[in-house]
Amino acid sequence: MFRSVDGRSGIYGRTYGVTVPAFDLVSPTVDRVVDPAHGGTLDDNLDATVNAGGTATLVEGFTDWAENASLWRAAAGTYAARQYDYPNQRLNILRRYSKKPFPADLRIQAEGADSYFDTTTGNQWAQFRDGDLDVERSGDADGSWNAGAIAEGEWLQWQDVPLQGTVALKVRAAAPHDGSKLRFVVDAVAGPTVTLPNTGDWQTYRTVDAGTFVLPAGTYHTVRLEMVGGTFNLNYWTN
Repeated sequence: MFRSVDGRSGIYGRTYGVTVPAFDLVSPTVDRVVDPAHGGTLDDNLDATVNAGGTATLVEGFTDWAENASLWRAAAGTYAARQYDYPNQRLNILRRYSKKPFPADLRIQAEGADSYFDTTTGNQWAQFRDGDLDVERSGDADGSWNAGAIAEGEWLQWQDVPLQGTVALKVRAAAPHDGSKLRFVVDAVAGPTVTLPNTGDWQTYRTVDAGTFVLPAGTYHTVRLEMVGGTFNLNYWTN
Protein backbone atom coordinates (compact mmCIF):
# COMPACT_ATOMS: atom_id res chain seq x y z
CA MET A 1 0.00 0.00 0.00
CA PHE A 2 1.28 3.46 -0.91
CA ARG A 3 0.00 6.61 0.76
CA SER A 4 0.97 10.24 1.06
CA VAL A 5 1.14 11.66 4.56
CA ASP A 6 -2.09 13.62 4.19
CA GLY A 7 -3.84 11.20 1.85
CA ARG A 8 -3.44 13.57 -1.08
CA SER A 9 -0.19 14.45 -2.81
CA GLY A 10 2.14 14.17 0.17
CA ILE A 11 3.69 16.74 2.46
CA TYR A 12 6.65 18.60 0.95
CA GLY A 13 6.62 16.05 -1.85
CA ARG A 14 7.19 13.09 0.46
CA THR A 15 5.25 9.84 0.24
CA TYR A 16 5.33 6.77 2.46
CA GLY A 17 4.53 3.10 2.05
CA VAL A 18 3.51 0.35 4.43
CA THR A 19 3.40 -3.42 3.98
CA VAL A 20 3.53 -6.79 5.72
CA PRO A 21 5.03 -10.01 4.32
CA ALA A 22 1.86 -11.84 5.41
CA PHE A 23 -0.83 -11.67 8.07
CA ASP A 24 -3.02 -14.28 9.69
CA LEU A 25 -5.41 -13.35 12.47
CA VAL A 26 -8.65 -15.31 12.61
CA SER A 27 -10.95 -15.41 15.64
CA PRO A 28 -14.70 -15.42 16.31
CA THR A 29 -14.69 -11.62 15.88
CA VAL A 30 -11.75 -10.98 13.50
CA ASP A 31 -10.89 -12.38 10.10
CA ARG A 32 -7.78 -10.66 8.69
CA VAL A 33 -5.63 -12.68 6.31
CA VAL A 34 -2.95 -11.45 3.90
CA ASP A 35 -1.72 -14.27 1.66
CA PRO A 36 2.13 -14.29 1.45
CA ALA A 37 1.91 -15.77 -2.07
CA HIS A 38 5.31 -17.47 -1.75
CA GLY A 39 6.95 -14.11 -1.04
CA GLY A 40 5.10 -12.36 -3.86
CA THR A 41 3.07 -10.10 -1.58
CA LEU A 42 6.14 -8.58 0.07
CA ASP A 43 8.00 -8.35 -3.23
CA ASP A 44 5.12 -6.66 -5.08
CA ASN A 45 4.42 -4.18 -2.28
CA LEU A 46 8.06 -3.15 -1.93
CA ASP A 47 8.27 -2.72 -5.68
CA ALA A 48 5.19 -0.47 -5.53
CA THR A 49 6.58 1.66 -2.70
CA VAL A 50 10.38 1.66 -2.62
CA ASN A 51 10.73 1.50 -6.40
CA ALA A 52 7.99 4.10 -6.85
CA GLY A 53 10.10 6.73 -5.11
CA GLY A 54 8.67 6.57 -1.60
CA THR A 55 10.58 8.47 1.07
CA ALA A 56 10.27 5.49 3.43
CA THR A 57 8.40 2.21 3.69
CA LEU A 58 7.23 0.82 7.02
CA VAL A 59 7.52 -2.96 6.96
CA GLU A 60 5.55 -4.41 9.81
CA GLY A 61 6.71 -7.72 11.13
CA PHE A 62 9.88 -7.62 13.23
CA THR A 63 7.93 -8.77 16.28
CA ASP A 64 4.63 -9.99 14.83
CA TRP A 65 5.39 -13.70 14.82
CA ALA A 66 1.97 -14.63 16.22
CA GLU A 67 0.25 -13.24 13.09
CA ASN A 68 2.81 -14.77 10.70
CA ALA A 69 4.14 -11.30 9.87
CA SER A 70 7.65 -11.92 11.19
CA LEU A 71 10.62 -10.70 9.20
CA TRP A 72 13.68 -12.65 10.32
CA ARG A 73 15.46 -15.92 9.58
CA ALA A 74 12.68 -18.30 10.49
CA ALA A 75 12.44 -21.98 11.35
CA ALA A 76 12.63 -24.62 8.66
CA GLY A 77 9.43 -26.31 7.56
CA THR A 78 6.99 -26.78 4.71
CA TYR A 79 5.27 -23.88 2.99
CA ALA A 80 1.90 -25.19 4.16
CA ALA A 81 3.05 -24.99 7.77
CA ARG A 82 5.26 -21.87 7.67
CA GLN A 83 3.96 -19.76 4.77
CA TYR A 84 7.44 -19.16 3.34
CA ASP A 85 9.48 -21.29 0.96
CA TYR A 86 12.73 -21.34 2.94
CA PRO A 87 13.95 -19.79 6.23
CA ASN A 88 15.72 -16.70 4.82
CA GLN A 89 13.17 -15.87 2.10
CA ARG A 90 11.64 -12.74 3.64
CA LEU A 91 15.01 -11.28 4.63
CA ASN A 92 16.31 -11.88 1.11
CA ILE A 93 13.32 -10.06 -0.41
CA LEU A 94 13.76 -7.14 1.98
CA ARG A 95 17.49 -6.89 1.18
CA ARG A 96 16.73 -6.55 -2.54
CA TYR A 97 15.00 -3.23 -1.82
CA SER A 98 17.67 -1.87 0.51
CA LYS A 99 20.26 0.75 -0.43
CA LYS A 100 22.87 -2.01 -0.60
CA PRO A 101 21.30 -5.11 -2.18
CA PHE A 102 24.70 -6.47 -3.24
CA PRO A 103 26.97 -5.78 -0.25
CA ALA A 104 30.68 -6.14 -0.91
CA ASP A 105 31.10 -7.30 2.69
CA LEU A 106 28.36 -9.95 2.72
CA ARG A 107 28.74 -12.42 5.61
CA ILE A 108 26.72 -15.63 5.70
CA GLN A 109 26.54 -17.53 8.99
CA ALA A 110 26.96 -21.30 8.71
CA GLU A 111 24.32 -22.07 11.33
CA GLY A 112 21.70 -20.05 9.41
CA ALA A 113 21.66 -22.29 6.32
CA ASP A 114 18.34 -22.59 4.51
CA SER A 115 18.83 -26.33 4.09
CA TYR A 116 21.46 -28.92 4.91
CA PHE A 117 22.42 -32.57 4.96
CA ASP A 118 23.84 -33.93 8.20
CA THR A 119 25.02 -37.51 8.66
CA THR A 120 24.01 -37.74 12.33
CA THR A 121 20.60 -37.48 13.97
CA GLY A 122 19.80 -34.50 16.18
CA ASN A 123 21.57 -31.28 17.10
CA GLN A 124 24.52 -32.46 19.21
CA TRP A 125 24.51 -29.35 21.43
CA ALA A 126 20.74 -28.70 21.30
CA GLN A 127 21.31 -24.99 20.68
CA PHE A 128 20.16 -22.30 18.22
CA ARG A 129 17.88 -24.42 15.98
CA ASP A 130 15.91 -27.64 15.84
CA GLY A 131 16.77 -30.45 13.45
CA ASP A 132 19.95 -32.40 12.77
CA LEU A 133 22.41 -29.55 12.13
CA ASP A 134 24.94 -29.45 14.99
CA VAL A 135 25.26 -25.87 16.31
CA GLU A 136 27.24 -24.55 19.27
CA ARG A 137 28.43 -21.21 20.65
CA SER A 138 31.58 -20.21 18.79
CA GLY A 139 34.87 -19.41 20.50
CA ASP A 140 35.81 -17.20 17.55
CA ALA A 141 36.47 -13.47 17.93
CA ASP A 142 32.91 -12.51 16.96
CA GLY A 143 31.42 -14.71 19.68
CA SER A 144 28.57 -15.94 17.49
CA TRP A 145 27.58 -19.51 16.67
CA ASN A 146 29.20 -22.17 14.52
CA ALA A 147 28.11 -25.29 12.71
CA GLY A 148 30.20 -27.97 14.38
CA ALA A 149 31.27 -31.59 14.18
CA ILE A 150 31.05 -31.36 10.40
CA ALA A 151 31.77 -34.63 8.66
CA GLU A 152 32.61 -35.78 5.14
CA GLY A 153 29.60 -35.88 2.83
CA GLU A 154 27.59 -33.20 4.66
CA TRP A 155 26.54 -29.89 3.10
CA LEU A 156 24.97 -26.52 3.87
CA GLN A 157 22.92 -24.52 1.36
CA TRP A 158 21.55 -20.97 0.97
CA GLN A 159 19.07 -19.68 -1.61
CA ASP A 160 18.82 -16.38 -3.49
CA VAL A 161 22.23 -15.14 -2.33
CA PRO A 162 23.13 -11.73 -3.84
CA LEU A 163 26.45 -12.20 -5.64
CA GLN A 164 27.72 -10.46 -8.76
CA GLY A 165 30.93 -9.89 -10.68
CA THR A 166 34.16 -11.58 -9.64
CA VAL A 167 33.46 -13.12 -6.26
CA ALA A 168 36.33 -14.47 -4.14
CA LEU A 169 34.68 -16.64 -1.49
CA LYS A 170 36.31 -17.22 1.89
CA VAL A 171 35.43 -19.47 4.82
CA ARG A 172 36.07 -19.00 8.53
CA ALA A 173 36.90 -22.48 9.76
CA ALA A 174 38.59 -24.38 12.58
CA ALA A 175 40.17 -27.82 12.13
CA PRO A 176 42.15 -29.63 14.85
CA HIS A 177 43.94 -31.91 12.37
CA ASP A 178 45.25 -32.12 8.80
CA GLY A 179 43.29 -33.10 5.71
CA SER A 180 39.91 -31.40 6.11
CA LYS A 181 38.49 -30.33 2.75
CA LEU A 182 35.51 -28.40 1.38
CA ARG A 183 34.26 -26.74 -1.78
CA PHE A 184 31.64 -24.22 -2.88
CA VAL A 185 29.06 -25.10 -5.50
CA VAL A 186 27.23 -22.10 -6.99
CA ASP A 187 24.17 -22.84 -9.14
CA ALA A 188 25.36 -26.45 -9.47
CA VAL A 189 28.81 -25.34 -10.70
CA ALA A 190 31.56 -26.64 -8.43
CA GLY A 191 34.54 -24.54 -7.44
CA PRO A 192 37.93 -25.90 -6.39
CA THR A 193 38.31 -28.33 -3.52
CA VAL A 194 40.17 -26.50 -0.76
CA THR A 195 42.22 -28.11 2.02
CA LEU A 196 41.82 -26.38 5.37
CA PRO A 197 44.89 -25.69 7.50
CA ASN A 198 45.32 -27.42 10.81
CA THR A 199 44.38 -24.66 13.26
CA GLY A 200 45.25 -26.75 16.31
CA ASP A 201 41.86 -26.66 18.03
CA TRP A 202 38.11 -26.92 17.31
CA GLN A 203 37.66 -23.27 18.31
CA THR A 204 40.77 -21.72 16.79
CA TYR A 205 39.62 -20.19 13.50
CA ARG A 206 41.33 -19.01 10.34
CA THR A 207 39.96 -17.32 7.23
CA VAL A 208 40.69 -19.42 4.15
CA ASP A 209 40.39 -18.60 0.43
CA ALA A 210 37.85 -21.02 -1.04
CA GLY A 211 37.52 -20.26 -4.73
CA THR A 212 36.55 -17.53 -7.19
CA PHE A 213 33.38 -17.34 -9.27
CA VAL A 214 32.46 -14.89 -12.05
CA LEU A 215 28.75 -14.10 -11.98
CA PRO A 216 26.46 -11.77 -13.98
CA ALA A 217 25.59 -8.37 -12.54
CA GLY A 218 22.45 -8.12 -10.42
CA THR A 219 21.91 -11.85 -9.97
CA TYR A 220 20.93 -14.15 -7.11
CA HIS A 221 22.28 -17.64 -6.58
CA THR A 222 21.96 -20.98 -4.82
CA VAL A 223 25.18 -21.54 -2.88
CA ARG A 224 26.08 -24.93 -1.45
CA LEU A 225 29.08 -25.59 0.76
CA GLU A 226 30.10 -29.23 0.50
CA MET A 227 32.24 -30.99 3.10
CA VAL A 228 34.61 -33.12 1.03
CA GLY A 229 36.82 -34.64 3.73
CA GLY A 230 37.73 -34.62 7.41
CA THR A 231 35.90 -33.02 10.32
CA PHE A 232 35.93 -29.34 11.29
CA ASN A 233 33.86 -26.36 12.50
CA LEU A 234 32.48 -23.54 10.34
CA ASN A 235 31.65 -20.07 11.61
CA TYR A 236 30.74 -18.17 8.44
CA TRP A 237 31.67 -17.45 4.83
CA THR A 238 32.11 -14.17 2.98
CA ASN A 239 32.46 -12.78 -0.51
